[in-house]
Amino acid sequence: MPDYFVARLEVAQHLADRTGQVDELLVLLNEARTELGEDCVTGFLVECTIEEIRSKSRSAAASVTAWRELHDRAGRHLEDGHTTMMSIRSYEARYVRARGAVGDLDEGVRLYEKELALRTEILGAHNYRTCITRANLAVALRDRGTADDLKRSLGLLREEVAARTAMCGAHHEFTQQARTNQVRTLLSLHEVTPDGDVHATEALNLVSSLIGQHEQRLGRHHRTTLTAYMLRAQALRLCGRSAEAARDLEYVRAAIHNWGIDVEPAWPTL
Repeated sequence: MPDYFVARLEVAQHLADRTGQVDELLVLLNEARTELGEDCVTGFLVECTIEEIRSKSRSAAASVTAWRELHDRAGRHLEDGHTTMMSIRSYEARYVRARGAVGDLDEGVRLYEKELALRTEILGAHNYRTCITRANLAVALRDRGTADDLKRSLGLLREEVAARTAMCGAHHEFTQQARTNQVRTLLSLHEVTPDGDVHATEALNLVSSLIGQHEQRLGRHHRTTLTAYMLRAQALRLCGRSAEAARDLEYVRAAIHNWGIDVEPAWPTL
């Protein structure tokens, strides 16, 4: 991609992220097609960015249609291992999972399994992009939610935490994201397996460690830290420590009220 397109794409993407408007990206797309050809690599990258922004504000079903159409067109011109194709396939899988139609959770798992095999073959097992897909597959399995799915999800996440720790260190954000997913899967396993208390205890230990790391790196009132407090409250409740869980939730509620912090809508599960 020409350097001047790279710089303009970064500026246009930043603006679109803030405003939700893709007008500048559309201008850039037209210029790329005019200067570099209708089916140029740069054009498909810009289209991928446009669809990413649009997908934030439209239905999952509409996004599936858009990503599949882009997948079909880009796939006639780009190799399977091209990073833009990898991004397109990943977004398609994400919105298939979110669509909610019969069979979509199964299809989401299938798409991530296929993508993980491809990235492992092309990039290697410990490449950054492969790691992200492994974690996405683990989350897709957790969402599908059978006991076997949850056990497999946990195995993938243990593998992922080990890989990210070796790559980035135990306290890096990339590693902590995988640990948070591990906590969520352990909490889900509590509900469906006979040894659920063991999983809840492990989740409690992990998330308590994460809270300490988040507070040191981000502060007590950061969205990520508060989300970890909510997960710890769930773990405490499952371990029969309801009074302590209530204290964590009261702290989160006060932080939301006093500082207007936007946290994920996890209250119904707690």
